[in-house]
Amino acid sequence: MNISLIRPKIDDRYASVKQVYTSFPPSAGLSCLATVVREIANVQIYDENLIPADFNADIIGIQDWVTTHNRALQLADQAKRHNPSSLIVLGGTNASHLADRILQNHLYVDYVVMGHGEEAIIGLAEGQVKERIANLCYRKNGHIVKNRQKIVPSPIFNLEQVIQWECDDQTPFPISGIRGCIKAAKQGICEYCSLQNERVVVMKPHAFWNQVRLLKENYGLRYFFETGDEFIVGRYPEQLLAVRPKDLSEVSLRIYSYPETLAQQGVIKTLARLNVKELYMGVETINETILKKAGRHYNANVINRIFEELSEHGIMAMVPFMFGLPGETNESAQHNFNFSQQLLEDFPTTLKMMQYSLVVPIVGSSYFSLACTNNNILKQYNQQNRNLLLDDDFNYSLLTEFFIQEYCAADISFLKELVEKGKRAAKKEGILTSTFIGIEDSDNGAKNR
Repeated sequence: MNISLIRPKIDDRYASVKQVYTSFPPSAGLSCLATVVREIANVQIYDENLIPADFNADIIGIQDWVTTHNRALQLADQAKRHNPSSLIVLGGTNASHLADRILQNHLYVDYVVMGHGEEAIIGLAEGQVKERIANLCYRKNGHIVKNRQKIVPSPIFNLEQVIQWECDDQTPFPISGIRGCIKAAKQGICEYCSLQNERVVVMKPHAFWNQVRLLKENYGLRYFFETGDEFIVGRYPEQLLAVRPKDLSEVSLRIYSYPETLAQQGVIKTLARLNVKELYMGVETINETILKKAGRHYNANVINRIFEELSEHGIMAMVPFMFGLPGETNESAQHNFNFSQQLLEDFPTTLKMMQYSLVVPIVGSSYFSLACTNNNILKQYNQQNRNLLLDDDFNYSLLTEFFIQEYCAADISFLKELVEKGKRAAKKEGILTSTFIGIEDSDNGAKNR
Protein backbone atom coordinates (compact mmCIF):
# COMPACT_ATOMS: atom_id res chain seq x y z
CA MET A 1 0.00 0.00 0.00
CA ASN A 2 1.47 3.34 -1.12
CA ILE A 3 0.11 6.67 0.10
CA SER A 4 1.00 10.16 -1.15
CA LEU A 5 0.02 13.15 1.00
CA ILE A 6 0.19 16.53 -0.72
CA ARG A 7 0.18 20.16 0.39
CA PRO A 8 -0.75 22.24 -2.69
CA LYS A 9 0.64 25.60 -3.69
CA ILE A 10 -1.48 28.65 -2.95
CA ASP A 11 -4.06 29.50 -5.63
CA ASP A 12 -3.11 32.26 -8.07
CA ARG A 13 -6.00 34.45 -6.93
CA TYR A 14 -4.52 34.55 -3.41
CA ALA A 15 -0.94 35.20 -4.45
CA SER A 16 -1.18 38.63 -2.84
CA VAL A 17 -1.92 37.14 0.59
CA LYS A 18 1.46 37.74 2.15
CA GLN A 19 3.38 35.05 4.02
CA VAL A 20 4.49 36.20 7.46
CA TYR A 21 7.59 34.00 7.57
CA THR A 22 10.35 33.32 5.09
CA SER A 23 10.20 29.53 4.79
CA PHE A 24 7.61 26.74 4.43
CA PRO A 25 7.91 24.24 7.28
CA PRO A 26 6.06 20.96 6.74
CA SER A 27 2.40 20.55 7.60
CA ALA A 28 1.88 19.21 11.12
CA GLY A 29 -1.47 17.75 10.03
CA LEU A 30 0.01 15.69 7.18
CA SER A 31 2.90 14.59 9.39
CA CYS A 32 0.40 13.34 11.96
CA LEU A 33 -1.41 11.31 9.30
CA ALA A 34 1.84 9.80 8.06
CA THR A 35 2.82 8.86 11.61
CA VAL A 36 -0.31 6.86 12.39
CA VAL A 37 -0.41 4.95 9.09
CA ARG A 38 3.27 4.32 8.32
CA GLU A 39 3.26 0.90 10.04
CA ILE A 40 0.83 -0.44 7.45
CA ALA A 41 1.72 1.63 4.37
CA ASN A 42 4.57 3.32 2.56
CA VAL A 43 3.82 7.03 3.05
CA GLN A 44 5.40 10.06 1.42
CA ILE A 45 4.57 13.74 1.98
CA TYR A 46 5.01 16.28 -0.81
CA ASP A 47 4.97 20.05 -0.40
CA GLU A 48 4.25 21.63 -3.77
CA ASN A 49 6.05 24.77 -2.64
CA LEU A 50 9.25 22.73 -2.79
CA ILE A 51 8.74 19.61 -4.89
CA PRO A 52 6.22 18.21 -7.42
CA ALA A 53 3.74 15.64 -6.15
CA ASP A 54 3.92 11.94 -7.02
CA PHE A 55 0.64 10.37 -8.14
CA ASN A 56 1.93 6.78 -8.19
CA ALA A 57 0.08 5.72 -5.06
CA ASP A 58 -2.96 3.71 -3.99
CA ILE A 59 -4.28 6.56 -1.83
CA ILE A 60 -3.64 10.22 -2.62
CA GLY A 61 -4.54 12.62 0.18
CA ILE A 62 -4.64 16.32 -0.62
CA GLN A 63 -4.82 19.13 1.90
CA ASP A 64 -7.52 21.70 1.08
CA TRP A 65 -7.43 25.16 2.65
CA VAL A 66 -9.40 28.20 1.53
CA THR A 67 -6.33 29.60 -0.23
CA THR A 68 -5.41 26.30 -1.94
CA HIS A 69 -8.84 24.95 -2.92
CA ASN A 70 -8.56 25.33 -6.69
CA ARG A 71 -5.08 23.88 -6.77
CA ALA A 72 -6.21 20.97 -4.57
CA LEU A 73 -8.96 20.18 -7.07
CA GLN A 74 -6.54 20.46 -9.99
CA LEU A 75 -4.22 17.99 -8.31
CA ALA A 76 -7.11 15.65 -7.53
CA ASP A 77 -8.20 15.69 -11.19
CA GLN A 78 -4.65 15.14 -12.43
CA ALA A 79 -4.09 12.33 -9.97
CA LYS A 80 -7.26 10.48 -10.99
CA ARG A 81 -6.43 10.86 -14.69
CA HIS A 82 -2.89 9.61 -14.08
CA ASN A 83 -3.98 6.71 -11.88
CA PRO A 84 -7.73 5.95 -12.19
CA SER A 85 -7.58 3.14 -9.64
CA SER A 86 -6.23 5.36 -6.87
CA LEU A 87 -8.44 6.68 -4.08
CA ILE A 88 -8.50 10.48 -4.08
CA VAL A 89 -9.12 11.96 -0.63
CA LEU A 90 -9.45 15.63 0.26
CA GLY A 91 -9.11 16.92 3.81
CA GLY A 92 -8.43 20.11 5.74
CA THR A 93 -10.51 22.94 7.15
CA ASN A 94 -11.95 24.09 3.83
CA ALA A 95 -12.83 20.61 2.58
CA SER A 96 -14.41 19.80 5.94
CA HIS A 97 -17.03 22.49 5.43
CA LEU A 98 -17.58 21.70 1.75
CA ALA A 99 -17.56 17.91 1.82
CA ASP A 100 -21.00 17.40 0.29
CA ARG A 101 -20.50 20.08 -2.37
CA ILE A 102 -17.08 18.74 -3.35
CA LEU A 103 -18.40 15.21 -3.79
CA GLN A 104 -21.42 16.46 -5.76
CA ASN A 105 -19.38 18.70 -8.04
CA HIS A 106 -16.19 16.67 -8.61
CA LEU A 107 -16.57 12.98 -9.40
CA TYR A 108 -12.80 12.43 -9.41
CA VAL A 109 -12.80 12.96 -5.62
CA ASP A 110 -13.66 9.69 -3.89
CA TYR A 111 -13.72 10.77 -0.24
CA VAL A 112 -13.58 13.88 1.89
CA VAL A 113 -12.36 13.78 5.48
CA MET A 114 -14.22 16.13 7.80
CA GLY A 115 -12.07 17.18 10.74
CA HIS A 116 -9.03 15.23 11.88
CA GLY A 117 -8.04 12.41 9.59
CA GLU A 118 -5.99 9.92 11.60
CA GLU A 119 -8.74 7.32 11.91
CA ALA A 120 -9.89 7.90 8.34
CA ILE A 121 -6.46 7.32 6.80
CA ILE A 122 -6.00 4.13 8.82
CA GLY A 123 -9.47 2.91 7.89
CA LEU A 124 -8.94 3.50 4.18
CA ALA A 125 -5.47 1.94 4.21
CA GLU A 126 -6.77 -1.16 6.00
CA GLY A 127 -9.81 -1.43 3.74
CA GLN A 128 -12.27 -1.11 6.61
CA VAL A 129 -15.99 -0.89 5.94
CA LYS A 130 -16.37 2.78 5.04
CA GLU A 131 -19.57 3.18 7.05
CA ARG A 132 -17.51 2.59 10.22
CA ILE A 133 -14.70 5.06 9.51
CA ALA A 134 -14.96 8.20 11.64
CA ASN A 135 -14.99 11.62 9.93
CA LEU A 136 -15.36 10.12 6.44
CA CYS A 137 -17.73 11.57 3.83
CA TYR A 138 -18.60 9.67 0.64
CA ARG A 139 -21.23 8.86 -1.99
CA LYS A 140 -23.66 5.98 -1.50
CA ASN A 141 -26.70 5.12 -3.60
CA GLY A 142 -26.90 8.62 -5.06
CA HIS A 143 -26.61 10.35 -1.69
CA ILE A 144 -23.82 11.96 0.31
CA VAL A 145 -23.11 10.19 3.59
CA LYS A 146 -21.29 11.82 6.50
CA ASN A 147 -20.02 9.44 9.17
CA ARG A 148 -19.84 10.20 12.89
CA GLN A 149 -17.46 12.95 13.95
CA LYS A 150 -14.58 12.19 16.28
CA ILE A 151 -11.76 14.36 17.59
CA VAL A 152 -8.60 12.69 18.89
CA PRO A 153 -5.36 14.01 20.42
CA SER A 154 -2.47 14.65 18.08
CA PRO A 155 0.09 11.84 17.84
CA ILE A 156 3.79 12.54 18.32
CA PHE A 157 5.18 12.84 14.80
CA ASN A 158 8.54 12.97 13.07
CA LEU A 159 9.51 14.06 9.56
CA GLU A 160 10.73 10.76 8.14
CA GLN A 161 7.99 10.67 5.50
CA VAL A 162 8.48 14.30 4.32
CA ILE A 163 10.32 14.20 1.01
CA GLN A 164 11.69 17.74 1.22
CA TRP A 165 11.19 20.51 3.76
CA GLU A 166 12.66 23.74 5.05
CA CYS A 167 12.42 25.81 8.22
CA ASP A 168 14.84 28.64 8.89
CA ASP A 169 15.68 30.03 12.32
CA GLN A 170 13.11 32.83 12.02
CA THR A 171 10.18 30.54 11.21
CA PRO A 172 8.38 28.65 14.01
CA PHE A 173 7.89 24.96 13.34
CA PRO A 174 4.22 23.86 13.68
CA ILE A 175 3.21 21.35 16.34
CA SER A 176 -0.29 20.31 17.34
CA GLY A 177 -0.60 19.78 21.07
CA ILE A 178 -4.03 21.42 21.23
CA ARG A 179 -6.97 20.66 18.96
CA GLY A 180 -10.08 22.78 19.12
CA CYS A 181 -10.85 26.09 20.81
CA ILE A 182 -11.70 26.38 24.50
CA LYS A 183 -13.45 29.70 23.89
CA ALA A 184 -15.74 28.03 21.34
CA ALA A 185 -16.37 25.08 23.65
CA LYS A 186 -17.39 27.29 26.58
CA GLN A 187 -18.96 30.36 24.96
CA GLY A 188 -19.70 29.37 21.36
CA ILE A 189 -17.82 29.94 18.13
CA CYS A 190 -17.12 33.54 17.10
CA GLU A 191 -19.51 34.63 14.34
CA TYR A 192 -16.72 35.16 11.78
CA CYS A 193 -14.81 31.96 12.62
CA SER A 194 -14.92 28.77 10.56
CA LEU A 195 -13.93 26.40 13.35
CA GLN A 196 -15.00 22.84 12.55
CA ASN A 197 -15.47 21.41 16.04
CA GLU A 198 -16.46 22.92 19.39
CA ARG A 199 -14.70 20.21 21.42
CA VAL A 200 -11.14 20.50 22.73
CA VAL A 201 -8.51 17.82 23.24
CA VAL A 202 -4.97 18.44 24.43
CA MET A 203 -1.81 16.40 24.36
CA LYS A 204 -0.63 15.36 27.82
CA PRO A 205 2.06 17.75 29.10
CA HIS A 206 4.81 15.11 29.14
CA ALA A 207 3.89 14.09 25.58
CA PHE A 208 4.04 17.74 24.47
CA TRP A 209 7.66 17.99 25.60
CA ASN A 210 8.45 14.57 24.12
CA GLN A 211 7.26 15.96 20.78
CA VAL A 212 9.42 19.05 21.17
CA ARG A 213 12.43 16.95 22.20
CA LEU A 214 12.08 14.65 19.19
CA LEU A 215 12.03 17.58 16.76
CA LYS A 216 14.86 19.38 18.55
CA GLU A 217 17.20 16.41 18.81
CA ASN A 218 16.49 14.91 15.38
CA TYR A 219 16.25 18.09 13.32
CA GLY A 220 17.82 20.87 15.37
CA LEU A 221 14.52 22.78 15.76
CA ARG A 222 14.22 25.22 18.66
CA TYR A 223 11.31 27.52 17.80
CA PHE A 224 7.80 26.04 17.70
CA PHE A 225 4.32 27.21 16.69
CA GLU A 226 1.56 25.61 18.74
CA THR A 227 -1.30 25.68 16.23
CA GLY A 228 -4.20 25.25 18.66
CA ASP A 229 -6.85 27.96 18.34
CA GLU A 230 -6.33 28.96 22.00
CA PHE A 231 -3.22 27.96 23.90
CA ILE A 232 -4.63 28.81 27.31
CA VAL A 233 -6.83 25.80 27.98
CA GLY A 234 -7.51 25.92 31.70
CA ARG A 235 -4.20 25.45 33.51
CA TYR A 236 -2.47 23.78 30.58
CA PRO A 237 0.34 26.40 30.41
CA GLU A 238 1.06 25.90 34.13
CA GLN A 239 1.02 22.13 33.66
CA LEU A 240 3.49 22.39 30.79
CA LEU A 241 5.74 24.60 32.85
CA ALA A 242 5.66 22.22 35.80
CA VAL A 243 6.99 19.26 33.80
CA ARG A 244 9.23 21.03 31.28
CA PRO A 245 12.66 19.35 31.22
CA LYS A 246 15.53 21.67 32.11
CA ASP A 247 17.30 21.04 28.80
CA LEU A 248 14.23 22.33 26.91
CA SER A 249 13.91 25.58 28.84
CA GLU A 250 15.52 27.56 26.00
CA VAL A 251 13.01 26.32 23.42
CA SER A 252 10.71 29.16 22.37
CA LEU A 253 7.04 29.15 21.32
CA ARG A 254 4.56 31.05 19.23
CA ILE A 255 0.89 30.65 20.18
CA TYR A 256 -2.67 31.79 19.49
CA SER A 257 -4.71 33.44 22.20
CA TYR A 258 -7.63 35.77 22.88
CA PRO A 259 -7.71 39.07 24.80
CA GLU A 260 -10.27 37.59 27.18
CA THR A 261 -7.81 34.96 28.41
CA LEU A 262 -4.63 37.03 28.17
CA ALA A 263 -6.22 39.59 30.48
CA GLN A 264 -6.52 37.07 33.31
CA GLN A 265 -4.13 37.65 36.19
CA GLY A 266 -0.79 35.87 35.90
CA VAL A 267 -1.39 34.44 32.41
CA ILE A 268 1.18 36.53 30.52
CA LYS A 269 3.76 36.01 33.25
CA THR A 270 3.30 32.25 32.87
CA LEU A 271 3.64 32.53 29.09
CA ALA A 272 6.89 34.43 29.53
CA ARG A 273 8.23 31.69 31.83
CA LEU A 274 7.30 29.16 29.12
CA ASN A 275 9.45 31.21 26.75
CA VAL A 276 6.58 32.29 24.52
CA LYS A 277 8.21 34.81 22.18
CA GLU A 278 5.27 35.62 19.89
CA LEU A 279 1.51 35.37 20.08
CA TYR A 280 -1.29 36.03 17.65
CA MET A 281 -4.03 37.87 19.55
CA GLY A 282 -7.42 38.21 17.89
CA VAL A 283 -8.42 41.83 18.45
CA GLU A 284 -10.47 42.51 15.29
CA THR A 285 -12.27 45.60 16.68
CA ILE A 286 -12.64 47.56 19.90
CA ASN A 287 -16.27 48.55 19.35
CA GLU A 288 -18.02 46.82 22.24
CA THR A 289 -21.45 46.70 20.58
CA ILE A 290 -20.01 45.04 17.47
CA LEU A 291 -17.92 42.70 19.60
CA LYS A 292 -20.92 41.58 21.62
CA LYS A 293 -22.80 40.70 18.42
CA ALA A 294 -19.78 38.67 17.29
CA GLY A 295 -19.55 36.82 20.60
CA ARG A 296 -16.51 38.64 22.02
CA HIS A 297 -16.04 40.42 25.35
CA TYR A 298 -13.26 43.00 25.87
CA ASN A 299 -12.52 46.67 25.17
CA ALA A 300 -9.72 49.09 24.31
CA ASN A 301 -8.58 49.40 27.92
CA VAL A 302 -8.14 45.64 28.16
CA ILE A 303 -6.02 45.60 24.99
CA ASN A 304 -3.83 48.41 26.26
CA ARG A 305 -3.24 46.62 29.58
CA ILE A 306 -2.35 43.41 27.73
CA PHE A 307 0.15 45.27 25.55
CA GLU A 308 1.75 46.88 28.58
CA GLU A 309 2.29 43.47 30.14
CA LEU A 310 3.48 41.90 26.88
CA SER A 311 5.98 44.74 26.53
CA GLU A 312 7.17 44.23 30.10
CA HIS A 313 7.86 40.54 29.43
CA GLY A 314 9.31 40.92 25.92
CA ILE A 315 6.57 39.00 24.09
CA MET A 316 5.86 40.13 20.53
CA ALA A 317 2.25 40.42 19.32
CA MET A 318 0.63 39.79 15.95
CA VAL A 319 -2.67 41.63 15.86
CA PRO A 320 -5.51 41.54 13.31
CA PHE A 321 -7.92 44.44 12.78
CA MET A 322 -11.13 43.66 10.94
CA PHE A 323 -13.42 46.18 9.27
CA GLY A 324 -17.01 45.62 8.16
CA LEU A 325 -18.36 43.45 10.96
CA PRO A 326 -22.18 43.64 11.13
CA GLY A 327 -23.22 46.98 12.60
CA GLU A 328 -20.06 48.78 11.43
CA THR A 329 -20.34 52.47 10.55
CA ASN A 330 -17.75 54.82 9.09
CA GLU A 331 -17.38 56.29 12.57
CA SER A 332 -16.82 52.93 14.32
CA ALA A 333 -14.37 51.86 11.63
CA GLN A 334 -12.43 55.11 11.95
CA HIS A 335 -12.35 54.69 15.72
CA ASN A 336 -11.01 51.15 15.34
CA PHE A 337 -8.38 52.35 12.88
CA ASN A 338 -7.33 55.17 15.19
CA PHE A 339 -6.90 52.68 18.01
CA SER A 340 -4.65 50.52 15.81
CA GLN A 341 -2.52 53.59 15.11
CA GLN A 342 -2.36 54.37 18.81
CA LEU A 343 -1.00 50.86 19.44
CA LEU A 344 1.53 51.40 16.68
CA GLU A 345 2.68 54.61 18.32
CA ASP A 346 2.71 53.34 21.91
CA PHE A 347 4.10 49.83 21.42
CA PRO A 348 6.26 49.79 18.25
CA THR A 349 8.75 47.31 19.70
CA THR A 350 6.03 44.91 20.86
CA LEU A 351 4.23 44.64 17.52
CA LYS A 352 5.50 41.91 15.21
CA MET A 353 2.65 42.14 12.68
CA MET A 354 -0.53 44.15 12.08
CA GLN A 355 -3.12 42.53 9.86
CA TYR A 356 -5.71 44.80 8.24
CA SER A 357 -8.67 43.16 6.52
CA LEU A 358 -12.32 43.41 5.66
CA VAL A 359 -14.55 40.86 7.33
CA VAL A 360 -14.86 37.77 5.13
CA PRO A 361 -17.96 35.57 5.37
CA ILE A 362 -15.80 32.49 5.03
CA VAL A 363 -17.38 29.09 4.52
CA GLY A 364 -18.10 27.40 7.83
CA SER A 365 -18.71 30.66 9.66
CA SER A 366 -22.04 32.00 10.87
CA TYR A 367 -21.55 34.92 8.51
CA PHE A 368 -21.39 32.57 5.52
CA SER A 369 -24.62 30.89 6.66
CA LEU A 370 -26.17 34.33 7.05
CA ALA A 371 -25.14 35.26 3.51
CA CYS A 372 -26.64 32.03 2.18
CA THR A 373 -30.05 32.94 3.63
CA ASN A 374 -30.05 36.58 2.49
CA ASN A 375 -32.03 37.00 -0.73
CA ASN A 376 -30.28 40.24 -1.70
CA ILE A 377 -26.83 38.69 -1.36
CA LEU A 378 -27.91 35.53 -3.19
CA LYS A 379 -29.33 37.57 -6.06
CA GLN A 380 -26.28 39.80 -6.45
CA TYR A 381 -23.78 36.97 -6.13
CA ASN A 382 -25.62 34.57 -8.43
CA GLN A 383 -25.82 37.25 -11.11
CA GLN A 384 -22.05 36.83 -11.48
CA ASN A 385 -22.62 33.41 -13.08
CA ARG A 386 -22.13 31.73 -9.71
CA ASN A 387 -24.30 29.82 -7.23
CA LEU A 388 -23.63 30.47 -3.56
CA LEU A 389 -25.76 27.50 -2.48
CA LEU A 390 -24.17 24.89 -4.75
CA ASP A 391 -20.61 25.97 -5.63
CA ASP A 392 -17.55 24.88 -3.69
CA ASP A 393 -15.37 27.68 -5.06
CA PHE A 394 -16.21 31.23 -4.01
CA ASN A 395 -15.29 34.72 -5.09
CA TYR A 396 -14.70 36.05 -1.60
CA SER A 397 -13.96 39.55 -2.85
CA LEU A 398 -17.47 39.86 -4.25
CA LEU A 399 -19.11 38.03 -1.36
CA THR A 400 -17.35 40.28 1.14
CA GLU A 401 -18.57 43.42 -0.61
CA PHE A 402 -22.17 42.18 -0.80
CA PHE A 403 -22.10 41.10 2.84
CA ILE A 404 -20.77 44.44 4.09
CA GLN A 405 -23.25 46.39 1.97
CA GLU A 406 -26.11 44.37 3.46
CA TYR A 407 -25.11 44.35 7.13
CA CYS A 408 -23.13 47.57 7.62
CA ALA A 409 -23.86 51.27 7.37
CA ALA A 410 -20.22 51.89 6.50
CA ASP A 411 -19.10 52.70 2.98
CA ILE A 412 -17.14 49.82 1.44
CA SER A 413 -14.69 52.17 -0.30
CA PHE A 414 -13.98 53.92 2.99
CA LEU A 415 -13.29 50.58 4.69
CA LYS A 416 -10.93 49.51 1.92
CA GLU A 417 -9.11 52.82 2.24
CA LEU A 418 -8.60 52.21 5.97
CA VAL A 419 -7.20 48.76 5.25
CA GLU A 420 -4.66 50.16 2.82
CA LYS A 421 -3.77 53.09 5.11
CA GLY A 422 -3.18 50.70 7.97
CA LYS A 423 -0.86 48.50 5.91
CA ARG A 424 1.12 51.51 4.71
CA ALA A 425 1.51 52.82 8.27
CA ALA A 426 2.76 49.46 9.54
CA LYS A 427 5.22 49.08 6.67
CA LYS A 428 6.53 52.58 7.30
CA GLU A 429 7.42 51.56 10.86
CA GLY A 430 9.08 48.37 9.67
CA ILE A 431 6.32 46.12 11.03
CA LEU A 432 5.10 43.12 9.09
CA THR A 433 1.64 43.50 7.62
CA SER A 434 -0.80 41.32 5.74
CA THR A 435 -4.36 41.16 4.48
CA PHE A 436 -6.71 38.22 4.80
CA ILE A 437 -8.58 37.05 1.72
CA GLY A 438 -11.55 39.06 0.51
CA ILE A 439 -9.92 42.34 -0.50
CA GLU A 440 -7.60 43.09 -3.38
CA ASP A 441 -4.03 43.87 -2.42
CA SER A 442 -3.04 47.25 -3.78
CA ASP A 443 0.17 45.75 -5.18
CA ASN A 444 -1.47 42.81 -6.89
CA GLY A 445 -5.19 43.41 -7.01
CA ALA A 446 -6.14 41.52 -10.15
CA LYS A 447 -5.14 38.21 -8.65
CA ASN A 448 -7.93 38.27 -6.08
CA ARG A 449 -10.68 38.39 -8.70
